[in-house]
This record gives sequence, C-alpha cells and structure tokens, in this order.
Amino acid sequence: MTPTLWRALLLSLLLSVAGVLVVALWLGEPGDLRALSRLSLPDLSVALLLLVTSLFAGGARLRILVSMVGERVNLWRATRAFVLGLFAAAVTPSGGGNAPAIGLSLIRDGVRSSAAWSVTIYSSIADLLFFAWSIPVASLVLYRTDGLLSFRLFWLSLLVSVASLVLWYLLAFELGRATRLSGKLFSLPGLRRWRKRVMRSLADVGTATAQVTDSHLGLHLLLQLLTALLHLLLYAIFYVIATSLGAQVALPVSLAILLLVSVTSYFVPTPGASGYLELAMSFAFARQLPSALLTATVVGYRALSYYAAILLGGLLGGAVLTKEIARRTQTGEAVPE
Repeated sequence: MTPTLWRALLLSLLLSVAGVLVVALWLGEPGDLRALSRLSLPDLSVALLLLVTSLFAGGARLRILVSMVGERVNLWRATRAFVLGLFAAAVTPSGGGNAPAIGLSLIRDGVRSSAAWSVTIYSSIADLLFFAWSIPVASLVLYRTDGLLSFRLFWLSLLVSVASLVLWYLLAFELGRATRLSGKLFSLPGLRRWRKRVMRSLADVGTATAQVTDSHLGLHLLLQLLTALLHLLLYAIFYVIATSLGAQVALPVSLAILLLVSVTSYFVPTPGASGYLELAMSFAFARQLPSALLTATVVGYRALSYYAAILLGGLLGGAVLTKEIARRTQTGEAVPE
C-alpha cells in the first residue's frame, strides 16, 4: 500500500484506540476487554454471518441499480465493488472515497462510465430515503423507552429526517437543475476550458440517473428493502456480541441507537469516524449495558463492522483502487464526489 494509505490506516487505528481508552477509563476499566474471551463460537459465527449477508445485500443493491441503467454485472463483482467502497470510505475523511471506489470498480468490470457514476449517486439517494423514514422510527423507539431520547433531541431528529427527505427529492428528481447550475459555474473565467467535457459527463449521468428514477415502483421498494438489510444487519452485530457476553439489551433499542449514532458519524471528518464512533456508542449504550461489558462490546463490534471491511477490501484490491483514485484526482480525470 502507498504511504498515504498506511498513514490513514494508522490514524484510524490510533483514534479508535484513543476512543476506547477514554471509554475504558471513564466508564469502566481497561481489563474489561478480557470479556471478549467469553464470546462463544456459535455467536461469533452468527455475527460473521450477519456481516457477510450485509455485504451481499449491498452487492445485490448495486447489481439491481446497474441493471436499471441498462448494464450488467454479476453479484460477486457487485459485492466486491461494495466492499471496495467500504474500504475506501474507511481510509478517507468523512468516507469521501466510497463513491469513487464503487464507480471505478464497476468501470473496471465493464460498466460504462456514466452508468457507473449514476449507480454511485443513486446508492446515496437510496441511503437518504432509508434515513428519512428510519430516523423517525428509531427516535420514537428511544423516546418511548424510559426516556432514552429527550424531547428536544426527538424533534431534532425529525428535522434531520425532513432534511434527508428534501435532499433525496432534489437528487432523485431535480438533478437537471444541478446540471444547469454547474453549467453556469463552468462558464466562469478559468473554468471554461472544462465546461464542454463536464457538461457532457453530467448530461450522461443525468440521463442514466433518470432511468433509475423512472423505473418500476417494485424495484424501488426492493432497493429500500436491501438498503434496510445492509444497514440493520450490520447494526445487529452489536446486539449479538452484547447478548453473547451476558448483557440484557432489547434488539429494537440496540438497532435504534446504532442507527442514530451512525447517521451523525457522516459529519465526522476522521477516517471511518474513528474515535468518534467508539465514544458515541459507549455513551449511548451506557444506560443499557453494564460498564464491565460495554468496552468489550464496542471493540468487538468495531472489529467486525469496520476493521473486517478494511481487511476484506485490502485483500480484494482496495489499495490499488485508492491509488487509482488519487492518480485521477491529481491528473484531473473524472472522479465522482
């Protein structure tokens, strides 16, 4: 791997360790990590099965999106693209490498450029719609469960839900307006030489994205089902680890907390939100799990949900792909944001 990737991985690891140490010293003891030795093999197998199923759900979503823009890719290659996106997100600030990695991976597998970029855009659109309806559900679960969510935070979460819904609508149905605004931007002095190429690329992407938007309602419902699966199955790993270690926590509460914490992590600039997620999960679950099990559960969850994706992505060629993204960025070639 390149020195830049190693530095990003090292920074991510150091931030995670720092977050765990803060939690262990504040809410428990460093020795609490020994509880992980009590994780049974059957429960570990279930957690790994949830991880693999989540990854294939992400791959299945990409495969359907590719078919909706008139291209073809098999489930394995689509899943590989999804994993490589997770790898790139884990080593870039705020997960910014996710979309470029997926797009470039699909292009390498024979999907035309405009279709690949449209698929990456619509993956984010599907996530936005999922958050728009799932945030109110999660907030209501926590609000009605022993006041785990205050009245003020409950209404704040509803505002985030509305914002997600508005952004989903603009990206799904008003992408043409964004294209026109880009045209005005690239008419400015100093940017005009790129205007023709940029406008042609945006027009192609807009056409392909419109194909997805105009597809049958049943396909959109299937996309939402797969989107919910890829997120919720990953969150369920925390519940499996916690209950295996002897904690008493309700599955709906566990999923709701992780969903809200994960949404806020998109605004954290560290690679993979390292440091923040360890702290946020620990304090969010402080009333649900005994302090002696809290640190071990958080570390076990992050190891499977985050560092396993880095390992898999590295094995599948993530280092080569992120190097290609860096090269394109330096040379000014098309890399989607």
